[in-house]
Amino acid sequence: MSKFHSTVTRRDFMKAIGLAGAGVGAAALANPVFHDLDELGGATGIGKAKRAWWVKEREALDSTTPVDWDIYKRYDGALNTVPFLGNMAPDEAKKLTDETGMIGLLETLQHDLGNTAAMIKFPKWQPGSQHIEAMLNKKPGYSVREFAFGHGMVTWPSKLLEPHAMFMGDSRIMSRIWSPQELGVPPWSGTPEENSALLRTVIRTLGGSTIGFVPLNEKTRRFINTRPIGDPGMRIEFEDVDAPYLKYSGKDNSESKFVIPNKFTTAVTFSWQMSKAIMNVPGMHTAQQSGGTCIQIDVPRHTLLQFFKALGWHAASTDAIGNHLFPPFGVMGGLGEMGRMTMVITPERGPQIRATSCVFTDLPLAYDNPIEFGARRFCFTCKKCADVCPMGAISTEKEPSWDITKKYDNYVQPETFNNAGLNAWYLDHNKCYQGWRKSLSGYCGLCQPNCTFSKFDQAGIHQVIMGTASTTPVFNGFFRKMDDFFGYGSKAKGWGETTQEEIDALMYSGENLSEWGYDGTYGRHRL
Repeated sequence: MSKFHSTVTRRDFMKAIGLAGAGVGAAALANPVFHDLDELGGATGIGKAKRAWWVKEREALDSTTPVDWDIYKRYDGALNTVPFLGNMAPDEAKKLTDETGMIGLLETLQHDLGNTAAMIKFPKWQPGSQHIEAMLNKKPGYSVREFAFGHGMVTWPSKLLEPHAMFMGDSRIMSRIWSPQELGVPPWSGTPEENSALLRTVIRTLGGSTIGFVPLNEKTRRFINTRPIGDPGMRIEFEDVDAPYLKYSGKDNSESKFVIPNKFTTAVTFSWQMSKAIMNVPGMHTAQQSGGTCIQIDVPRHTLLQFFKALGWHAASTDAIGNHLFPPFGVMGGLGEMGRMTMVITPERGPQIRATSCVFTDLPLAYDNPIEFGARRFCFTCKKCADVCPMGAISTEKEPSWDITKKYDNYVQPETFNNAGLNAWYLDHNKCYQGWRKSLSGYCGLCQPNCTFSKFDQAGIHQVIMGTASTTPVFNGFFRKMDDFFGYGSKAKGWGETTQEEIDALMYSGENLSEWGYDGTYGRHRL
């Protein structure tokens, strides 16, 4: 039975949340004030996202995470060796590879003709000794059944396409799409507001969750990497051209480039929700969600390139490897705020989303602004994600900082995985990625379902809490303790801390999951 419905005395409850003897009259300070029905309903007009009353819109590029534009530069993804264990001592990296089956030591990464995916070079991933031992011993969450769920259900559709197909689309597919101009018909013409409403409908139809439109200008171009992660030979540049293009040249593809036209004015950013039900279950299931949804988002991204061509407009995209920094576009496009775990925390689903994907275009669109609903401010007090992180990768400092992760040994290179210029809690990606490997699932994600903002509408009181947190930080510590006390939410408290019986009840009863494993009861997201 849920703890929310358990019999608890008022005294025990107040003691558990640390408020015994405290008055509650101060709650009146947080009462919301509604000025009109539009504010109450969250309606903001055609082409704009409709949000809850407690979500406030800020000025353009004025996010709750301050940016020092004099320091913040475009990130060189090719320097990031974390996915290839380049920030570890060689003997430790070799040991981790043997135990977990991780293939990707830096010296093995040799790309051919612009292949961005390391797995193209590796024909078959070999599970490590700990994987095999876990399956033989039927470790909860890691039996053959869970192994098949996590390993066998992570498909890679983009890797079946041409190299770099996610930039401009697979030519074999795009050649089958007619543009209006090819038919002697003028391209689609609508107002920016009409175009935005159209794209919201299209992206939601393709499975996207929340959508935003960010101006592509001198500042926001800095969110696009100078080189992709894992592909040192490919540069990403801007030029005065009509359409995006790829150029392969130089010995070993060392002078190749992907060109985005200067006339592209907008970054279309959108998120893909993750199954809270599946992420609540520790084990190989997290691989299906963390890895599977990251790849699933390739499909709508590629389909959008086809859609733009059929409209008569140009577009270019990114891929799952990451040619842009995911949180900044999502934050500037109003999808959410960046929190302590450095992920985008959305008002609707907390951080239970996979990436904030981007498509760049010259289609005129109505821009969205950053939003504020108390998430970053809540992170000052909460620290729940840092508490559950088994690797200590998430900062436990109360205040965010302008300083990136501090160097702590001879091998770690924080400047290669942190991009300076933000006032934030910088994530230690080196420790985080080692955690992915050591979890045996290949992914982790403990921070996401444990976040207080990931509880959706699980309790009726939650909407009151969200409204209060957006208005005043007075009760944030209280809400964190209440989240712990009631215990509704994640069962994934740590690796190997859940019994097989609990996993069976949560995953295999046939009663807990809706289509795609998503929570279909929450709000039915308004466009």
